[in-house]
Order: sequence, then structure tokens, then C-alpha cells
Amino acid sequence: MDPPEADPGSWSGEAKIAGRAVEVGRGDAAGQPHFFSVDITEVVITRVGTPPDHLVIESWHPGRGLQVQERR
Repeated sequence: MDPPEADPGSWSGEAKIAGRAVEVGRGDAAGQPHFFSVDITEVVITRVGTPPDHLVIESWHPGRGLQVQERR
């Protein structure tokens, strides 16, 4: 969702998850759930900062941990 033009500070932001999901099992009958193993390789959350004159980008990667960047 794009930031509202009238009030960009009210934008809830967005989150993205990257990785790989591999099916590891299925239910026995129709309608039964599938089961997956998930390997997350990156998580990124982007939001409007306070005051709302910049973006805050928080990212996590297993090899480097949490990083926070601000873009004006």
C-alpha cells in the first residue's frame, strides 16, 4: 500500500520476507494440510520515521543480523 498523500506519516509501512519453503509432508485425505520447512534468508520492514520526513528501513539477515538505515 502506498503512503497516503494527505498524511504520509500515517502509512503503516510494509514488510517483506525472503527465503525458501520446502514441502515436507501432506495430509492423508483431501483437504488435509500440507507441511513445509521454511528457511528465512532475509526480513525487511520499511516505515515512515518520526518525524515523517524520512524512511526507516530495518533488515535482518542470518549472517549480518539486524541493520537499520534511514533515508531522507
